Amino acid sequence: MDQLPTDQQEALRKTNTERLRIMAAKTYDVGDDELETMDRTALLDVVARDIVSSGVLPVDGDQKSQMKYGRWSCSWN
Repeated sequence: MDQLPTDQQEALRKTNTERLRIMAAKTYDVGDDELETMDRTALLDVVARDIVSSGVLPVDGDQKSQMKYGRWSCSWN
């Protein structure tokens, strides 16, 4: 998480836990059973590691920031 830009860290922290669970599932790094038992901190870690490993940083727009990854994307207004 520390390797992400501050604004991207903040955006991930604002993401609700179920959305983080969906994002983590799309990384294919963890199984369904493990996802069900992971706490918020672990979910943030999985998603952040995937973002860093993808090498794709968010694109800043006038009204919103978009975080785009090889497997999924999400936007915050």
